[in-house]
Amino acid sequence: MNEEAESRIAAQPAKAMAMLCVWNSRLENTHAGIVPVTKTGDWSEVAVLDSGGHRIPWCDVSRIDDEEMRSLMRDAANRLYTFQARSTTSRMTSRAPSAVPTLPSRNCAAVISG
Repeated sequence: MNEEAESRIAAQPAKAMAMLCVWNSRLENTHAGIVPVTKTGDWSEVAVLDSGGHRIPWCDVSRIDDEEMRSLMRDAANRLYTFQARSTTSRMTSRAPSAVPTLPSRNCAAVISG
């Protein structure tokens, strides 16, 4: 198999995982909102004024806080776990349907939240 074919084959599950595990996840909550306008195209004229009166250049603004990042990572890990568990179960059931138990709905947050 040539490199182009291998790349094409590898791209299919990667795209499926991105669509099922990231799209419409908590990342969408972070993405939602009003996007500022830039006239220069490099965001150099855009700034945020915080409640302390500090003017923060847009390129220096943190757009996600620690709790939002933890939440996003937990959500992504849970979705990836579910994707992998269902994918593995699907492959196993196609080989020996009677030998594979049904997976309970499981959340791996307990594993990664520590």
